Amino acid sequence: MKFAAGMWYSKHMKDQTGQTVCADEKLQQRLLALAEEAGETLESFTEKLLTAYADDIERSQAERTEDEQRWQRFVESGSAVPFDQVRSKLRGLAAEASARSEPQ
Repeated sequence: MKFAAGMWYSKHMKDQTGQTVCADEKLQQRLLALAEEAGETLESFTEKLLTAYADDIERSQAERTEDEQRWQRFVESGSAVPFDQVRSKLRGLAAEASARSEPQ
């Protein structure tokens, strides 16, 4: 990605979308410093950053959809797992995880 006049662009992104991503000077400097610290080019770092952000949003949307579907199933069926059963299961999982993390 190249910086010029308060913006950066990727020829690859521009060829595919015809859009330019803009950033103010402070953000440009922050991204450049982070990319250098990570030992990456600005283009590579920014692409990974945008990909991770898009992945997070997509994951959040999928989780929200799943939550809504589960809520709808509950509303329709009235079936739920009792709190004591959930707490017992979580405590068991925590104990297993703790046992695995302890040095042998």
